[in-house]
Amino acid sequence: HLVTAAPCVSPFSRAGGISALNCRLAAPLAVVAVGLSTAVNTGPASADTGRSGAAGHANATRTKVSISAAPTVPVARIDARVRVTGSITGNAGASRVTLQRLHGRTWRTVAAAKVQKRRYAVPVPTGSAGMFTYRVGTLPGRGVPPVTSRPFSFAVGRGNPAAVGYLTHPPARWNPCAPIRYRVNLAGAPKGAAADIDRSIQQVAAASGLRFVRAGTSKVVPGSQGRDVLDDYDRDTELVIAYVAPGKGKGHSAYLPSRSQAVGVGGAFYTNATTKVRGAAWHQIVQGYLVLDRTKKLPGGFGAGHRYGLVGTWGQVIMHELGHVAGLDHPRPADPAQIMYPSTTSKPAVWGAGDLVALRRVGAVSGCLSTPGVAGAAGAQGAEVSAPSLRGHDGLGRFDASPLNHRR
Repeated sequence: HLVTAAPCVSPFSRAGGISALNCRLAAPLAVVAVGLSTAVNTGPASADTGRSGAAGHANATRTKVSISAAPTVPVARIDARVRVTGSITGNAGASRVTLQRLHGRTWRTVAAAKVQKRRYAVPVPTGSAGMFTYRVGTLPGRGVPPVTSRPFSFAVGRGNPAAVGYLTHPPARWNPCAPIRYRVNLAGAPKGAAADIDRSIQQVAAASGLRFVRAGTSKVVPGSQGRDVLDDYDRDTELVIAYVAPGKGKGHSAYLPSRSQAVGVGGAFYTNATTKVRGAAWHQIVQGYLVLDRTKKLPGGFGAGHRYGLVGTWGQVIMHELGHVAGLDHPRPADPAQIMYPSTTSKPAVWGAGDLVALRRVGAVSGCLSTPGVAGAAGAQGAEVSAPSLRGHDGLGRFDASPLNHRR
C-alpha cells in the first residue's frame, strides 16, 4: 500500500546560464507543518518602571527592563527535550518567568521556570506536531510590571530532524526578500483543487518564511515547449501550477509524457552561478513549475487518504512537489515520517521534522539573495517515474533521478 522509489541524488549540470530541478511523485506523502524563524533578543521596547525608595519618595529611579528568549533548537521531533533560555536585564526582582503560546489572538501560559542570577531555562512542550508562536514573560512584583520577550516561532515534527535533502549542492533557493507570484491553471482540475493549492502554499510559506502571492489564473502549461526550456509565463509570474493529462502535443506537458505513472512533477530553474550570503554559497531559483496529472483519482484535502489503491491525498502530493519547487530533495537518511520521503503512506499531510529543517534552511533565515537576469541556457533536475537519465543539450543539462512507482 505504499509508493516506493529510490531517493533523488544530487548531480546537476553546471554548463552555464540557468539550470533546472524537478521531481515527480507517483503518490502523496505526509508530514507536519510548523514555523521557523529564529527567536531571540529583547522584548517589546523595554519597559520602563519607577521604583520608590524605602520611604516611598517620589524620586524613583527609572530602570529599563527587558527579557531575551530563544529555543535551544528551532525545530524538534515529537517528545524531544527542548528549552527556551534567556536572561533578564534591569529587573533584579523577577523570580519566575512563564512561557506563553499564542492561540488565535490570546496568549496562554504553558510552562514556568525560576529565575536564577537573572537567567532562566523553561521547557517547551513538544508532544504535538505543528508550528507555534511563543514568548516569555516575567511576573509582576515589587512595583515592577510584567515584561515579555519578542515573540518567536518553534516547530515540532515527526521523525528524524536530520532526514533532509537538497536538489543541488550547494542548495538552490528562492530570494526570500522578494515575493514568489504564482498562477494556477485549473482546467480539468478535481473538485477542491484551488483550496488544496492555496493551503499547500501556506504550509510552505509558514515553514520557510518565503512570501507567496497569488497573481491569478493562467492558461500556461509548464513544460509545453519541452523539459529544458524556461516557460513563457504571464507577466509578473514566477510559478505556475497546472493540471494536465499525460500525453504529447498542445495542452500537454513534457513533464507528464504518455503513459506516465507520475501523479505530479515539481521543480525549478536556477542559476548555475552561486551567490554567497553570510559565508554560505547558494544557487538562486528564478522560475518554478508544478504539473499534476488530472486523470489520477485521489481524494482532496490533507487527511490520511486511502489505505489501499493509490494512497494519500492531493494535498500530500502538492506539498511534496512544492518542496521540490523550493529546492528540496528526498531525505537522506530515508525517513517515512517526512513528506519529502519518496514513497507515499496513508497518514495526514503535515511536515516532518526533517522537512521543517530543510525548508527553514532554504527560507528567510538564510538571508536575501540578489535578483538575477533570467537569460541563458536551461536544464532540469529531479526525480521522476521514467528511467533515470543524464543528458546535455548545447550546454544545457537535465538530471532525472530515481523513479517513483505505485503499489496498489
